[in-house]
Amino acid sequence: MAERNRFNGGENAGRWTERAFRWHGASSGGSDGDEERRVSPLAQLYVSFLEEEGYRPHIDEDGDVVFKEEGRTYFIDVDDSDEEFFRIVFPNFWEIESSEELARVIFAANYATMKTKVAKVYVRSDGKDTIASAELFFGDREQFKPVFHRAMAAIRAAVHSFVQKVREADDDGV
Repeated sequence: MAERNRFNGGENAGRWTERAFRWHGASSGGSDGDEERRVSPLAQLYVSFLEEEGYRPHIDEDGDVVFKEEGRTYFIDVDDSDEEFFRIVFPNFWEIESSEELARVIFAANYATMKTKVAKVYVRSDGKDTIASAELFFGDREQFKPVFHRAMAAIRAAVHSFVQKVREADDDGV
């Protein structure tokens, strides 16, 4: 089977049809354009940190903090109801085109999650794309700072393992 370059590097991150397994209802403020959106202190903490690190983050309509690294779009899931939970998400990096491919993608996602500390790779609930994330708990919300770059490296490692495993399966005709 010919190799396909299906990895889109998160280019579709701004066009996802659902938020990556959103299980909390973040409020983005009022619905009329005149009302200023409330920015949570947690989101502001993440924005300030990312700016100090040289990123150009912004807060999206859900209140999450969106940023780019090496041309790939990520977001930090802001959950004001659980300030000890920290999650960086790399959404929609591998589009799934068929049910046959879905089986290979699930296998590769399981493999990448198994082989990589902290990071997870999973299929979006509609079965059409993949998501990678790093998820951690901290006793103090500031504790994400010293491990942020390692968490990003874990996501990159998991995505790399995933892509390798999918391409191996494609090459093997699985």
